[in-house]
Amino acid sequence: MGSPERLAFFLTQRLKNPLPGLEAHKLMMPPDRLSRLEQYASEIPQARPGAVALVLFPESNVWNFIAIRRQNRPGDVHSAQVALPGGAVEPGDQRPLFAALREAEEEVGLRINPHQVCGPLTPVYIPPSRFLVHPFLAVLAEKPSFQIQAEEVAEVLVFPVGLLLKNEVRQKADFLTSYGRLKNYPCFRLGDTLIWGATAMILSELAFILTTDHKAFHPNEGH
Repeated sequence: MGSPERLAFFLTQRLKNPLPGLEAHKLMMPPDRLSRLEQYASEIPQARPGAVALVLFPESNVWNFIAIRRQNRPGDVHSAQVALPGGAVEPGDQRPLFAALREAEEEVGLRINPHQVCGPLTPVYIPPSRFLVHPFLAVLAEKPSFQIQAEEVAEVLVFPVGLLLKNEVRQKADFLTSYGRLKNYPCFRLGDTLIWGATAMILSELAFILTTDHKAFHPNEGH
């Protein structure tokens, strides 16, 4: 496994170049979303800005990433779904990055310094809630401690990053949401956990990026 400094340097430099964006996102998009890309593009200017933190850290010689399972809350279109720590960009936030760092600390106790952030990934529009989510990728030198905000977060989930690079974890499944039943949706199946939607699209871009450099990240990690 490469050192945190080596991975952070690679990712920081990589994120300065054009990102795969839609090419990577499409791999985890359902057919109905693919057919409405033009419609959704017209909604983006009116979308509410949001931000999430995609955080990597080493443990037992394996790189891991952090996700959360949201609390089951009536009226929340993302109730009980797997997501990345984050939330809405508030008026007091200077830019989306500050919202991602603030929400990561509030939701799960992650204290991320701006210098630990490698850069932004491609924003993802979420039609049901009409958020345009700005993901930020961060690399920590060691496993963090967690302090869950129970009103928002049901549990913290940790997965090996290397699993995202395995073809067999890219599957399709049906999901029951507050806004209807979704059939045959692309997802990542990580053990008993299914990750789909905007979160899967963000993770797909990370996987796409990591496969471009095997020296900074070993794709066989996460067996």
